[in-house]
Amino acid sequence: MIKPPFELSRKQRINAKKWRVNNKLFFLARSFGDIKLSTWKKPLHEYLIQNGIDHLNQTAYNFYGNEISWSQLVDDTRRLAKFLLNKGVAKGDKVALYMQNCPQYLLGHYAIQMLGATVVPLNPMYKALELENFINEAEIMAMSAGEELYEQVKAP
Repeated sequence: MIKPPFELSRKQRINAKKWRVNNKLFFLARSFGDIKLSTWKKPLHEYLIQNGIDHLNQTAYNFYGNEISWSQLVDDTRRLAKFLLNKGVAKGDKVALYMQNCPQYLLGHYAIQMLGATVVPLNPMYKALELENFINEAEIMAMSAGEELYEQVKAP
């Protein structure tokens, strides 16, 4: 069982970077005792593309009985990335995803990464005022919202 950083022994904390925020101690863990954290060698969306090649027609996800293959997931993600690019999203931009856990979130996440933009996930429980604050603070360039959350994001 992995212990939270505040329960680590002194020896275990040696491999962690520490900082304080509002007088609370946080750790960026490099390892937790004998458990080593893996590091990825390439961006996440490249693993998606590789899975699309290696597992062409295998199921990537099943959402309420609707099975989507890895190749279809890659194709849909590329189409969404092209759409975002045509709408002006570029490398370095911050794009918010404001939706429930759903296939559209997955597609949006990968498509934004494909463009070299930064994904800014927003909690679907946020109300209009909270959204406005996060959008301004994070300097969001664009946002994709779930249809059921439209009332929170529409312009007054």
